[in-house]
Amino acid sequence: MRTTNSNVIVPGLSLRLFRGEPDLQALVDLDIALKRADDDDGHFKAESIESALKWMAGAITDTYNPYSDLVFAEVNGNVVGKGNVRWNTNENGEWLYSLGDGGVLPKWHGKGIGKLILSWQEERLREIAKTHDHGGAAVWLWGDKRDSQGIQALYQKADYTKTTHRHIMSYALAQAIPELPLPAGFEIRSTTPEQMS
Repeated sequence: MRTTNSNVIVPGLSLRLFRGEPDLQALVDLDIALKRADDDDGHFKAESIESALKWMAGAITDTYNPYSDLVFAEVNGNVVGKGNVRWNTNENGEWLYSLGDGGVLPKWHGKGIGKLILSWQEERLREIAKTHDHGGAAVWLWGDKRDSQGIQALYQKADYTKTTHRHIMSYALAQAIPELPLPAGFEIRSTTPEQMS
């Protein structure tokens, strides 16, 4: 698959699917660049070919296949962005079609590349959803993404509605952790295997 969009004013722009091992270095380099642009050291990204190879070995599942569900945006053959999709069902039997992660290198922001990737993601998820019997259950197209690389703004421009919020918090372990009482009815205990399903 190689796609261009006449609405995008970037000469030489195209989308193509992940090709496996030949793309691992580009994937690593892009992940590192996006992580640095977000000043994000709290989320795992493949940072070496070895870890990328390990990821690729276990990447294909019933709900994700990088060979059909991971796309690169290239300008004149140079990777400038990516997007992927996944799907699953939740404990309520709802079908969740996820826009996955991705991003565009900062120097390419504002040129329509993110919009082109989002369009590809939406179309790919529609294709996947057509292969499932939802049996009347709720079906959601959603993006689980913190506000990195302006992705939340991209979602809003595409008429997505923000429904939940998540905060990642950290505490410097060099400081003593204060002893604070829990609210009434709360307790801290180990998780049992029955609670993990």
